Formats: sequence, structure tokens, C-alpha cells
Amino acid sequence: MNSRFFSQTVLCLLFAMPLFAQGPPLFQAGWGSGFFSDNFGVYPGDPGGSICVSSVANPYPNPKFGNFTNTKTTNCTIGSSLSSSTTFQSKLVDIGHLGFLLESASGANASAVTRGNITATATVSSFSDLGMGEWIPITGTNSNYYQENLPAAVSPGGSLSLKFHIQGSTGSYGCLKVNIYMVSDDPTQEVDFFPDLGIPCSGMSPATVNLPVNTPPLIIGPSGTYSIHIQVSASQNAVGTSTVTVSSNTYVAMGDSYSAGAGDEPYGSGPGDQDCKRSAQGFPIRLNLPLGLIFVACSGSVIDSLYNTAPVPPVQTVDESTSLVTVSIGGNDVDLVLALYDCSLFEAVENVSCQSLLLPVVPQPLTIVQIFNRLLPTVAGRLVTLYKQLQARGPHARILALTYPNPMSSSAAAGRSCPQTFDTLSAPDERFLWQFIEETNAAIRAAASAANIEVVDLNRDANSQFPSHTVCAANSLFFSPKDSGLADIGASYHPNGAGEAEIARIIKAHLDGGPPPSTPFQVGPSQTVTAKLNVAAGQGHAVFSSTWPGSDIVMSLVSPSGHVIDRTTIGPTVDHTVGATFEVYNLTVPEAGTWTVTLFGANVAAQGEQVNLRLTVVPKAPGDADGDGIATCADLTIVKAAFGKRSGQLGFDPRADLNGDGVVDIRDLSAVAQQLFPGTTCQ
Repeated sequence: MNSRFFSQTVLCLLFAMPLFAQGPPLFQAGWGSGFFSDNFGVYPGDPGGSICVSSVANPYPNPKFGNFTNTKTTNCTIGSSLSSSTTFQSKLVDIGHLGFLLESASGANASAVTRGNITATATVSSFSDLGMGEWIPITGTNSNYYQENLPAAVSPGGSLSLKFHIQGSTGSYGCLKVNIYMVSDDPTQEVDFFPDLGIPCSGMSPATVNLPVNTPPLIIGPSGTYSIHIQVSASQNAVGTSTVTVSSNTYVAMGDSYSAGAGDEPYGSGPGDQDCKRSAQGFPIRLNLPLGLIFVACSGSVIDSLYNTAPVPPVQTVDESTSLVTVSIGGNDVDLVLALYDCSLFEAVENVSCQSLLLPVVPQPLTIVQIFNRLLPTVAGRLVTLYKQLQARGPHARILALTYPNPMSSSAAAGRSCPQTFDTLSAPDERFLWQFIEETNAAIRAAASAANIEVVDLNRDANSQFPSHTVCAANSLFFSPKDSGLADIGASYHPNGAGEAEIARIIKAHLDGGPPPSTPFQVGPSQTVTAKLNVAAGQGHAVFSSTWPGSDIVMSLVSPSGHVIDRTTIGPTVDHTVGATFEVYNLTVPEAGTWTVTLFGANVAAQGEQVNLRLTVVPKAPGDADGDGIATCADLTIVKAAFGKRSGQLGFDPRADLNGDGVVDIRDLSAVAQQLFPGTTCQ
């Protein structure tokens, strides 16, 4: 019997066996939260189960979808993720030439909706049925996702196109099908999309599919919403397994309370949302991107939390389907929040300045300055490691490091009133805390540069409103101790609702600007391609990065003076990272002039690979000898070690020559000392 007969027979036997399972407490945006599943067969009786639909009525119902009258319906929670921890077993049917049907004991099939995925799997495990002389075992599964009234990421009249990734495989005589159907409240607009999988039915040989797809554009109507139905079908007409999965591209929002939206209630309703203070209207929700949102930020998180938080560490939620990651982290590692609270709330009681306030650190109390100088250099290095790991796990993602919006003013005037902090925060201490936060942000910017990821400066980019709406301003974008009260004092100095909207606006402006520009090159097997890139004088870092779709493209560098840097180079000024689809050289205090970049097709497909090459330079920060973006005692140590040496002499360190005059002298020492954090004492 041919495969065409098999597939036609399967399609005529469709009936519904729905399933609904509540997923883990992760917010889901863009995809919504409704799904149901059914299977092929003719097994009689009520299959049970339910369709989960939006509990928010669509103000513009579209009859094009019809209704699913053969199943029960229930309301589901908006914001719950697509997830199923179990699959269901359906009946296998033997199909005879005369159309008679017989329940089979051979194999089973399963269908499931998992985080960000819709999967249909059909399996025939054996030909052990008694009637095999006349009956042919066949099984099939449909898995469906349906959601209405989803807010579009474009304005009414604009067009929306969604990205998905389809992966599948079939045994002999297996069939796969995907249908993505989208409508808006404009009655003339619909998208009925059947991606060409290349293997609708496999015939006698097994087959596979691995396909990224973009839906045709859908024009959004006056409501600014759309509805979507995705059906994934797999059938198996002989011994073997057919499975097909449609994955949404995801946006992972991770970090601490500044990403969670602490104070901006209401918080989410899922387990852990209240404890993490994950706002149901925080900036990840307000961004409203057409991506599956995985919201795993949690108040109180430190860098290590992103690796080990149960049940799924945030870092592990990033994978090849991830298109975007935002991360704010590091503040709790330098006790930023503790400093803010103690300075503003207990300064009046202790009657000491912020800089000399002792904090309860084991084994002995330390001042804020001592804690900061001890922790920050280590934190900067750990941020680089984190950012690189996110890159490796999400090779197709844009990784955005977020700075902390600064609730303090750098120009607080003496004698000014700040009733929002009960007037316990003096102007000098407000200026001190502003610098504390700014130094932390400088470390984030430097680490992002070193890891070759993008940084969104929430205090500087897109005409940020945070500097003019600080905690002491009348129209502040921050919660204050007076706003929060003792019941939620932890929300103090975090963005309020208007502040969350401002963060979303700044990030959206950054995304709309597109990724940083790069230069494309075509590299063939064993081919060498060279490029010339110029690095101006006075740079703290030069980051050479290359990306490609697959295989391996080897990058090496030649400095203006002829020094070769490749994958074997080891040195204090060279930080090298290579991943499956990218390579990065981050050079500290790079030599000025024209650099030669060589790209070699070490393991490339016959048609070649397109390689995108990018150079990012970061000017040297004042007093920063080691290139970490801030002036610390470590920079003073570098200058002291090379003091008195001239260019060309043994012991001369170009990093220590901060003014570039060819000699390390008192002017270089002074350049560091003037930039040290107030109150810092170096040995």
C-alpha cells in the first residue's frame, strides 16, 4: 500500500482527544497561554480533556476560527507558560482495505505542549497484531495551540511577522504537517501558512527537517490584537516514529529585583512570583515583543543565582531558540541595595556619613568603601564569564546587559529637601551614592565590552529620563522609602510603574536601532580572507568578533607592529573566546593603527559560509590601566610597578602610560589617584 493512501486514510479518521496541563510559573507573552491536543483514531466515547482559552474576552471576535464544539472549554491563566509535564497515550488503529477498523496493541502515540514548543509524536512499535495479514497498523497525533486577543508588537495598520523553528523526523512512511493560522480584527486580513517542510511524507526512507520560518505579514486591525492557531500533525504508517516540533523564538528576562520589577505590584500569580517580586507589568511584559517570554528574574539574585536557582537555573533557559536576553545583575554582589538602605534609613540614627558607615560584614564590620573596593573587581570578571556563557548557550540571541537606573543625583545641592527619604539622606551622601551606582554601571559596561555583548545604559541612552526624575524629584520614576513604607521597604529606590515604562521605552529604542553594524565576508573551504581595520589611539579595549551560521571559521590578528595573535596566544592583554558559531578577541589597551584580520575556512560547507566581522572599541576610562572600566587600587599597582620606565625599556608597561607620553611618571599616578572612589586607601 502506498504512502499516499496511508496519509489520506489518516486524515479521514480525525477526531478530538484534548488535553490540558498547567505549566510552571513562567510568564508567557506573544504566544499567549492557550493550548489543546488531540489524536487520530476512531476510539468511541468521550475522550475528556479540555481546550484552554483566554479568560480575557476578545472585543473583536473573528468567526474565521469557528469554534471547537466537540471539546470542553476552561479558562486559563493569562501569563502562564506553554507547558506539559506529561504526555497522553492514544489508541493505535489497524486499517484494512475495506475500511474496517480494529483497535491495536502495537505501539502508542503521544502529543504534548511544552515550554515554548508544540510537539506531535506518532509511534508504531511493532507488527504484532493478530490480523497483520490484512491489517496495517497506523497512528497519528495532532497537537494544537490556540490563543485569541494577543496584543501585537506593532501599531494598528502595521504588519506583524512571527518567527518559528520547525524540527522533525519520520520513520519510513511517516508524514508531517504544520499549519500556522493568524487573523486580526480587520475582516480582510488573515495568514494561512503551511511551511514547506520538504518531507510531507517520507516514503520508503526515513527523513528529517530542521527549518527556521517567518510567517507572511499580517496587517493588524484597530484593536491592536491578533489571534493565532498552530496545528502540528504527525502520522506513522509503519514501524517507526514521526515527530515534529514547532518552537517559538524566546525572550529570556533574567536578573535581580531591577529586572523583576520589585515594588511594581501586582506581582505574578504563579508559584515563586510573589517571593521573587516578579511584576505582572514590569518592563519585560511592557516590551510586548512577539516572542515567548521566559521571565526568570528574581529579587535578591546574585551572579551565582543565575547558575543554581531551582527548579531551572535562569542560564539554562537560554538555548538555540532564544532571540533575546536581558540581564541586570551584580548590584547585590557589591551590596548596592544594602548601601542604599543603610545610608538613607539609618544615617540619622548612626549620625555618621555614608562613606564611614560600618556594615555588618563577617568576620568584621567594613565600610561601604571597603566593601566596594574589595568586591567590584571580582564582580566585573564574573560578569564577563556570565555574559560569555549566555552567548555560548544562545548563539542566535542578542544579549543585552542592562545598567542600573540611578535614583540619585550627581548634583544634589546642599540644604535641599528630600521628604521622600524622610530627609535622612544628606546631599553629600546622595552624591556619594550616585558615584557608587555609576562605578557599578561602569563595571557592567566594561564587562559587556569584554564579552562582546550589547549594553543598554538606562541612564544615558535614548534621551533617558531617569537623571531628571531621581528619588528626590517631585515626579520621580523611583519608589522611595516614603512610598514603600516598612511593609515593602525592599522596593525603595527601584523603578515605579512609570520607571518600568521608561525602561521598556529605552530597550525598545535600542532594539529598533538593530544590532551593531558588521561587515559580511564569504569564506569558502580552506579559503583565506583578510580585512583591514583601524584602531584609534587612546582605546581601553578593541574587540574583534566574527559570527557565522555553522562549521568553523578561524580568525587571527596581526597588529600594526606585526605581532600575531591567534588561538594559541596567551597573555594578560588578550582575552580569547571561541564558540560553535562565533569567535572573539578582546584586547586590553590595544596598539593604535591598522590591524589585519584573517578569516580561514577550516571546516566549511562546499558553498562557503557568510562571516560577519565586527570591531568594537571602548575608549580608555580616566585612571583605568587594566581596562576594567574603573579606577581602583589595581590600576595604581600597575603604574607603580612600571614607574620611571620609558617606552622601549625593560619593564615598561604601556598600560601604565595613561597619558601616552612614553614615560610612566607622577602624572600617571595622579591620573589614577584622582579617579579613585572617595575614601579609598591603597597599599
